[in-house]
Amino acid sequence: MRRVASWIDIRSVPSMATMVCAVVGGGYWFLWMMLAHDWQSYSDLSNSAGLALAIGHGHFGAVYAPGSQLDSPPGLEFLLAPVMVVAHALGFGLVPSAGDHMKSTIIFVAAVATALGCVVLFALDAVARQWGFSEPRRLALCAVAGLGVVSAASFWGHPEDAIALAFVLWAALAVERGGSGGLRRAAWLLGLAVACQPLAVLAVAPIVARAKWADWFAVAWRLVLPSALVLLPEILAAPARAIHAVVDQPFFPAAESSTPFSHFARALGHGMYSGGTLRLPVTLTVVLLGFLACRRRHDLPFVLFVVALAFTLRVIFESELLGFYFYPVVALCLLLSLRRGWARFDVAAVLSVVVLVLGNRREHEIVLWWPAMMAATLAMLVVAYSSLPAGEAGGAELRRLARKEAPGSSWVTISHVRLLDAADQRRLVPT
Repeated sequence: MRRVASWIDIRSVPSMATMVCAVVGGGYWFLWMMLAHDWQSYSDLSNSAGLALAIGHGHFGAVYAPGSQLDSPPGLEFLLAPVMVVAHALGFGLVPSAGDHMKSTIIFVAAVATALGCVVLFALDAVARQWGFSEPRRLALCAVAGLGVVSAASFWGHPEDAIALAFVLWAALAVERGGSGGLRRAAWLLGLAVACQPLAVLAVAPIVARAKWADWFAVAWRLVLPSALVLLPEILAAPARAIHAVVDQPFFPAAESSTPFSHFARALGHGMYSGGTLRLPVTLTVVLLGFLACRRRHDLPFVLFVVALAFTLRVIFESELLGFYFYPVVALCLLLSLRRGWARFDVAAVLSVVVLVLGNRREHEIVLWWPAMMAATLAMLVVAYSSLPAGEAGGAELRRLARKEAPGSSWVTISHVRLLDAADQRRLVPT
């Protein structure tokens, strides 16, 4: 019990923020259904809850059935499945004939989904504690990042981006703390992130770029296994539909915001277009750039900035946009900006609210909207970059220090550098 109490006490800031966000998320749906005509309550969250119930009952063929709207591995639905099975056993339903039971279920699921999305607050707080942030800074970080979680989970019904980002941050911490020894644990965490949101693969290369070539196989199968496990039942039940949904990623343009790249989307028929057409080349290019950037420099702030840059390039080149796509960029920029004090964080927080407000719209007249969204996003990225510590060059600097300058000269290692930085400032000559 003492260990549990200590764990809770250390994480009291994100714990309180999670409780507040869960109440706000459920309250949003309660107010929405009260104000809406006939208590209309269908959304992507309703869709995910229905698919989770199907998975809980073993109806895997329904996951990618026509009308399911799912175009990624059902990681979130597997997480919600136990909750929905219990809710169904207690008599709650997700169909209009269920009446008040349906309304109660949606409010409950909204609170649960928001709480699941808030795991990212614990991950952000773990990095903040690693960097020695004070409690007021940690509280501010969780408060502003929590707004984005409520928007993504309750308004859009998509907490999976926040959940995936949590696994990405924990993976980056595992490598930061354990070096090459933390790569296998990081690979498991990144595999879970990809199972929730496939585009979390953008974060894989920056985090594991330091791996030796001999370690790549051990990293690769751990990265693939979680997605394979959640996809295998659906592929066995309805292979053509599952592969079509995950590869083509169909979307209905009228339900999404348009971008300058929307005309690159391949037509699939019946008014549907393929979001995967443009995402595949963009993802491959960004993964390669992330690997090259972090192969030689891999301190944690720089790695997280490269991850933020990768997610920014993702939203810039999207053929369709929804507000929750921006959450990983917002959360990472808030975290990085707080390293250099309140001034940069305040700017990043204001910009994050701008992105939140503009993103929670479906726009097809994009002459002003799209440039404003991208300008705010890029401005956040600039603030995050300006917060990177000068001289903390990670692997690149360490390799330079460990290089012989001339034949017969002594090796200079990081241990010597630490001794040289000691308070006594003695001149040490390596032997």
